[in-house]
Amino acid sequence: MNKFEDWFSAKLTVGSYPYQKNLLFQPKAYDVIINVSDEYYPEIDEQHAKHRLCQVHWFALSEGKRDMGLNSIYMAIIILINAEAKGQTVYLHCHQGHNRSWTVAAAYYYFRTGRHLDKPTRNGSINKMVQNCEKGYLPNINEMQKWLMAIRDDLKLGSMKAGILTLSKINALENF
Repeated sequence: MNKFEDWFSAKLTVGSYPYQKNLLFQPKAYDVIINVSDEYYPEIDEQHAKHRLCQVHWFALSEGKRDMGLNSIYMAIIILINAEAKGQTVYLHCHQGHNRSWTVAAAYYYFRTGRHLDKPTRNGSINKMVQNCEKGYLPNINEMQKWLMAIRDDLKLGSMKAGILTLSKINALENF
């Protein structure tokens, strides 16, 4: 395995909402917590930060429209890039840990490798990003791949630049 694959399999946990759905959650085990659910419980996030002084992020994704949350996927990718570079442990979650969190994990995997994630999710699905593209909740798979590669190529050029999210959408997605 390469360095990314090692980090992805050992330091990235994809699961359900801590404390609400995942009673085994251990906040001290994580440096970064990313919530991609449309639910937000500020008292729980405050609890995480107090336990570990970890970073807590919330990027809401929906589950029923053409754009379930490309902006949120982009923001989660930026946080994942930084966490991976620092070797940090990440807990990536949505409400049940079946769809939105695995969609982000699959998008990040494609972003980093140019290959589709083939690791089964907790409910046995193989790639939630592909499935959500097929359902019409995300752009078609060709556009989604092109968008992720456009972001990756822009980020390789160096530091963040103004308009990277908007320009990547304009260049990769039809009818943006």
